[in-house]
Amino acid sequence: MPDGEAMIFHGTCHLMLAMEVGLSIELDRAGAAVHGAGRARLPAQRNPGGFDWSSPPLTLEQDGPAITVEGLALLPSVQLRVFDFGAVSLEYRLPFSGHASLLTRLAMALSGHADLLADARARVQALCQAMGDAIRKPALSEFTEDYLAIAVRRIDGLAEPVSIGAIGEATIAGILRAESGPLSEQEVRDSVAGAVSYGVSDITVVDWNAALIIDAAPEACLDVLEFANVELLEYRTLDAQLDGALAEAYGTVTARRGAKGLRRGHRDWPNCRWTRRCCTRS
Repeated sequence: MPDGEAMIFHGTCHLMLAMEVGLSIELDRAGAAVHGAGRARLPAQRNPGGFDWSSPPLTLEQDGPAITVEGLALLPSVQLRVFDFGAVSLEYRLPFSGHASLLTRLAMALSGHADLLADARARVQALCQAMGDAIRKPALSEFTEDYLAIAVRRIDGLAEPVSIGAIGEATIAGILRAESGPLSEQEVRDSVAGAVSYGVSDITVVDWNAALIIDAAPEACLDVLEFANVELLEYRTLDAQLDGALAEAYGTVTARRGAKGLRRGHRDWPNCRWTRRCCTRS
């Protein structure tokens, strides 16, 4: 049986938070407005040759919050990406080096982290103010879609090939499900079912709320996961808008049926301003 505590994992936790801010954003105008207001700065691109953006987002860097998690400090900057379809994604990064149990504790602590959620919403509100009319129909949604990607660049004590079996299914499941206690066999199998691998030295296990990436160069995979998280936010937002539209349509139809019922109850049909047919139906 593999022992996760015999291995030392080195990498970075990437907490991704996405918010809807409007119908669409003119990125050129937004970039000029943000830099002019001194709200952010352009960083070096994470991996220009990695993920092929169909419409590259505006990527910004801001000074990060002084927050520690499990005794580890976040990197001193926060990356923000502004998408032309009206969404903003933030990424908080936490370097780590330790056993598998540390990764499980980090996953538990970062999941729904109240201070980071509050910090993210405050940053997005300030960013929206700086972008101004570059946002079409601005409206900061109440939804915040979060996802945790744990990128492991090196594992001491593990020889190639890298595999789920070599690390341990239960170990990986505990990290992905942010659960320190033992999980059932069914839960373990379900959590590692989405594993993919390209070479003998990399493996990515994608679960609903978190992903474990073991790769010396995880940038392209991180970009894909970030974009998928933003798209999930878009689907949630559209679903909420559809529910609202259906509720409004139902209310309109109900009101019309009620009015029609009142007309049918009108007995004075000779003097009725509606048709005789309307009154004689009652």
